[in-house]
Amino acid sequence: MLATFAAPAAGQTAPSAPVPADEETTITVTGNRDVKKTVQDFVAALAPGRTARPLSRFEREVCPLVLGMSPQQGEMVAARLRRVAGQVGMKVGQKGCGPNLFVMVTADKKKLLDGLKRVNDEAFGSLSGDKIRALYRQPGAAVVWHSEGPPIARDGKEATFDEAKGYYINQTTEAASRLNSGGSRQFASATVVVERRALDGLSVTQLADYVALRAFTGADPVRLKSDKVPTILTVLDAASDAEVPASMTDWDLAFLSGFYGMRRGDNIASQRSSIAREVEKRVTKQP
Repeated sequence: MLATFAAPAAGQTAPSAPVPADEETTITVTGNRDVKKTVQDFVAALAPGRTARPLSRFEREVCPLVLGMSPQQGEMVAARLRRVAGQVGMKVGQKGCGPNLFVMVTADKKKLLDGLKRVNDEAFGSLSGDKIRALYRQPGAAVVWHSEGPPIARDGKEATFDEAKGYYINQTTEAASRLNSGGSRQFASATVVVERRALDGLSVTQLADYVALRAFTGADPVRLKSDKVPTILTVLDAASDAEVPASMTDWDLAFLSGFYGMRRGDNIASQRSSIAREVEKRVTKQP
């Protein structure tokens, strides 16, 4: 049971859709050039990668499983994750589906990693030994990793693995070009480990929205170089007296919507541009 959670967490009802940022958490920009630069920096920080490789995301149904909390709180977090996923057009698994998004609340993230290595190293999926060791060095109160699934073509067809040849075969008839790769990788699963101490005073909505942004996109708050943009990614590591968003902000939701609205298989430059256009449109209230 998550005893250190704020009192409202046990009884509050997660809203049916992400709550937009209020006036206190929405930045004010003075010109088109200013907002474009802020948007570009925000998107570049949360969607890094190599130009030759498109961004990865969940293409299959997402199915959350929450561990380390009371059953009631865990179900509220899972329900909120499903609502957020549905809000941005992701495929959402029904109750009883095979979990591929694991949320683990623990007293010590490094001890939990040690335990997984000893008794269930399959929890790390496709991660190499070097990447598993890098998890121990991730700063902050949370550690996140993704396991990759088979490549998926622009037309949505998954590649098949040829056991004899030892590699995936892409069966799409669409050719790659300068602007697209013909296909991309996808997340097979995501795991988010959060230390219990960081949840003191937070609500289930704040936890779920933080998990959603990190798990659904791979966004990492460490990469944010500016505090100009209000984001749910600050809630775990903010000072105890700092003001943090009560839920996913307009900027967060715009980024997530753009991420799942971008074209599959486009190169990363095109995908970032697509996400940035969606964020700018939403935060400036363009029709």
